[in-house]
Amino acid sequence: MKVIIAPKNIHLSLLTKIRKDDLFLDVKIYSKEDLRRYVYPLINEETLLYLLKNKGYSYEVAKGYLQDILYVTNDSSNPKKHFLYQLREELKKNDLLIDPLNNDLRFDEAEIIGYSRDDFELTTYLNNLNIRYKYISNDISHSFELWDFEKIEDEVYFVLNEIAALIDKGTSIKDIYIYRRNSVYDYYLNKFAPSFCYQINLDSSESYYSTGGAKLFIKLYKENNDIDVSLEQLKEMMGDDPQYLDILDIVNNNRLEDVNSGIQLDYFINKFKETKVKNVRYDNVINVASGDLYIENKNVFVLGFAQGYYPKMYKDDHYLSDDELHSINRLNSKDKTRIDESSLLELFKSNNTFYFSFSKRNKDGECYLSPIVKKIKLVESKPIIRDEFYSGEVLKLIYANLKDLENFYRERGEEYYKIRDVISIDYNSYSNTYTYKAKVYDSNSKIELSTSSLDLYSRCPFQYYLSKVVKLDDFETTYALSLGNLTHDLIERCRDENFDFDKEFDSKVALIELKPSERYILTHNVKNQIKEAIKAIKKREEYYTNPHIYNEYSLNYFLSDKTSITGRIDNLVTINNEYLICIDYKTGNTKFEDAYIKNGLYTQLPTYGLLTSNDKKFKDYVLAGLYINNVLTKSIKVEQEDDELIPSYLKLNGKTIGNFDVIKKIDPTIIDGKSSFINGVSIKTDGSLRNGASLVSDLAFEEYKITVKELYLNMDNNLRNNNFPINPYFINDRNYACEYCNYKDVCFVRLKNQGNFLSKEENEDE
Repeated sequence: MKVIIAPKNIHLSLLTKIRKDDLFLDVKIYSKEDLRRYVYPLINEETLLYLLKNKGYSYEVAKGYLQDILYVTNDSSNPKKHFLYQLREELKKNDLLIDPLNNDLRFDEAEIIGYSRDDFELTTYLNNLNIRYKYISNDISHSFELWDFEKIEDEVYFVLNEIAALIDKGTSIKDIYIYRRNSVYDYYLNKFAPSFCYQINLDSSESYYSTGGAKLFIKLYKENNDIDVSLEQLKEMMGDDPQYLDILDIVNNNRLEDVNSGIQLDYFINKFKETKVKNVRYDNVINVASGDLYIENKNVFVLGFAQGYYPKMYKDDHYLSDDELHSINRLNSKDKTRIDESSLLELFKSNNTFYFSFSKRNKDGECYLSPIVKKIKLVESKPIIRDEFYSGEVLKLIYANLKDLENFYRERGEEYYKIRDVISIDYNSYSNTYTYKAKVYDSNSKIELSTSSLDLYSRCPFQYYLSKVVKLDDFETTYALSLGNLTHDLIERCRDENFDFDKEFDSKVALIELKPSERYILTHNVKNQIKEAIKAIKKREEYYTNPHIYNEYSLNYFLSDKTSITGRIDNLVTINNEYLICIDYKTGNTKFEDAYIKNGLYTQLPTYGLLTSNDKKFKDYVLAGLYINNVLTKSIKVEQEDDELIPSYLKLNGKTIGNFDVIKKIDPTIIDGKSSFINGVSIKTDGSLRNGASLVSDLAFEEYKITVKELYLNMDNNLRNNNFPINPYFINDRNYACEYCNYKDVCFVRLKNQGNFLSKEENEDE
């Protein structure tokens, strides 16, 4: 019997090749995971549920612990390994670890295909099972071209045209593969491939968590904590959408018994994330692959040959550190990257014809060539569009782009003249105005507004429509978002008894997905800044007169029986049972630009004023301050004057009521001449307040509330009339709305005619 050890996803292609060579050969194929079951116990879903129900861990934390729990030894000198060992003993005691399979493997020799020689986990399993092994390696070496492009669209349609040329010359479509590791390419492959008259099979890279149906179910379940009610409401809202049945199956298959709604919600969210959206699969098409590939005598187009993907840069996302993983004979992130590189080199030595391409930019930003370019002897060359182009539709798009360059920059290359002679388009003659009247809302719709939705609608109504109505946004956890969530969480917890900043920080950061550079900055720079900010916040709170402090406080105000405004205030403080201040913590460089409130921008703090003045608990308090508390410094070097209680960058920025007696209750240090905690607040030598932009009257606070309420009413009216024009706002000649917009390919804004500019008089006054 012939035994092969190979990754599971190449078993079928391996078996197909073996049967082609020898129809009757007795062969058995195992994966690395199959062998592990003969060496280590099995952890199943029941084990995970035990940690959720009995230990109170979140789904991600529990999964993180279970990654390495089988491999640790009792090392009391290492708290992490000791903790995992004790947890494993507890699971073992409760019969939650399934014993390894009996060693009934009836072979003592195997060939290894598709696994790297550097994979010491695999060799450990083989040695434990007394299996002799040898690696089957490719020895064919090639030199291929590498096409580089400015942007991803150019790369994709060029490659698709090259594929069409191969097919036109008689190459079987089954002998052509597209290999890509960045799922960003899927959108463009789906967009362009049909116009070249052939079909592709994409590996699903999208999880159900990113779908509108799953997000809607999660929202409904959060609101009513009842699975069946949420499913009924979801069915009513999704109608005949076939994806409803998929959501229904996922939910019904993952109901938990005897758990609270918080655990159940966390479980649903992670199961949605782990379940890939089902893609239709076709026969006699070009297959798109991203993982292990075992083929011969094929044409393989390798897209996006960029750093971070070839080889893949793995994240250090284990509970144990890289060094700790090595100590228990486990692969760490560096090992996995090195193994991936050797696997790629084996693939590119195989007996196939490879075509490499790379774009310098994609939607994630600038890209850099893979570091293994020299190892596989790639030669960079400028791609030249063939005289034969196999998609008239795409050729028109290319020509439109070339016409843009010609129109704006008078740039005319060889391709411009080549395409101009064979195609013509009505360039710049179309109307990009959104004329379709979407029936999204009506007078009976329930609408929930917030300061972020008001800001987005004010910047550009069409951008709001695409983001909030069509829901084109694909939520991604970014470094900025992770930093903001981490900072807010630490500030909220900092007043807890026995709060240990370093312990809390390290445990939370360990669970965040970060690039190595981001993790380094966070732990070596930002950590100390957040710690300093918390010290400053606690110091400020010591000086309040008779305070009551509310953190992450949610408020809701009904404009009408159908429309509500919601907000979550980072820090709300009542002073001496008379006054109230609202503080918003910011990790970015944000200011309170009150000059633009009337334009629907920078409305967060005024919205807090409106919400508190209409809340039963706070409506009788006098609003005394609206502030932004910047947590991080803009400068690496932070100087603090000797007479300052906290660094100036950590002081409150915003608007304070111009009343000396009230300010004394917020910050008594004002009597020494200058506020220690509020920027721009000081007194003259005669003891009176010094006038400045940061001081306002109580009437000004009332005007803020009236202004934002009117803005919300106008927005509510516009939404119910389904008004979503292309109308981006310009601030001081800078177009923030379009600058950070993800939908430029959709709207084709004409800024001169459709931009909403502030007048010169307004700019000068401000």
